[in-house]
Amino acid sequence: MKKIIPMMLIVSLVLVSGCIGQAPEPKAVFQKDYFGYTQNFRADPDLANNVLVLPNEDEVGRVLLNGNLTKVRVAFIPNDTENGYILAASFEVTYKLTTAYREFFGEALPIEPLQVSSREEAVRYASQSEPVVLILGPSNSNKTAVRKYSDYVIIAEGADISEVGRKYTDIDLAVDKLVMVVMQRAQDIIQLSTTGKLNVAPEMYVPGKGWMPVE
Repeated sequence: MKKIIPMMLIVSLVLVSGCIGQAPEPKAVFQKDYFGYTQNFRADPDLANNVLVLPNEDEVGRVLLNGNLTKVRVAFIPNDTENGYILAASFEVTYKLTTAYREFFGEALPIEPLQVSSREEAVRYASQSEPVVLILGPSNSNKTAVRKYSDYVIIAEGADISEVGRKYTDIDLAVDKLVMVVMQRAQDIIQLSTTGKLNVAPEMYVPGKGWMPVE
């Protein structure tokens, strides 16, 4: 039988996804500029930028930023020790992806929490239009990375939840790397599309026209 995550975590995630336009962003020490203004991050962006991305940033970016998106799910495997860290990381993903989608599409997309019991269950929920971000802690991972697990599932995983000598965990590093990949991709495409320089990828999003092939 699937273990039931505490109701408070479910309620909190729903509130985050449903009221993201009104909820204040959590207090953060670290900052980095995207879309012409400063974004707050839970972890040090310079260290997060060194997190391994598999197979590469472009593959991950295409799953979470494409013209077919209608919804994104943020998934988690419940664990009593890690639930609080997962909640914080889920807020970060939801807030930053909402920002990226508003800048890119001109409107926010639905971002919903999803409880699963395994990676395979996350895959069953995922599709091109509704990809899944699965956040894993050390009970389910021994590495800190962002990786494309299946065609439409991206995993952000952290191997250590200790905060010794720092104010964040490896989960925060992985999640911040993931959102930096998406935000940078959105920012680059917006800049390229407005300057007409669409020759850096097989396809680019052109505001008002949608995704266009590059000749």
